[in-house]
Amino acid sequence: MNSEKEIWQFMKAKGKAYNFIIQPLFFSGISTITMIIINFLFLWYDFGLSKANDLFVNGILSGWFLLLFLFLGMYIILALLNGIRWIYYKKKMQ
Repeated sequence: MNSEKEIWQFMKAKGKAYNFIIQPLFFSGISTITMIIINFLFLWYDFGLSKANDLFVNGILSGWFLLLFLFLGMYIILALLNGIRWIYYKKKMQ
């Protein structure tokens, strides 16, 4: 198990840009893309490829803003959690 000092050293080594921008973008992007792919695969399984393409494209075009809000929501949550972790370990190590 990592000690608190090792965690803080790792966070400092990665930097603020990684902790507050890059890591949350990876998390939210990969999660959103995974949900989209799983949705398409279930549509494909239920309706076949041609009907799944039509349903999927119509769904994405009509509900793209929901995907955007989901992506941004997950990004903001992880960025805030990383900020809280950063402040916690910074105060603890001083």
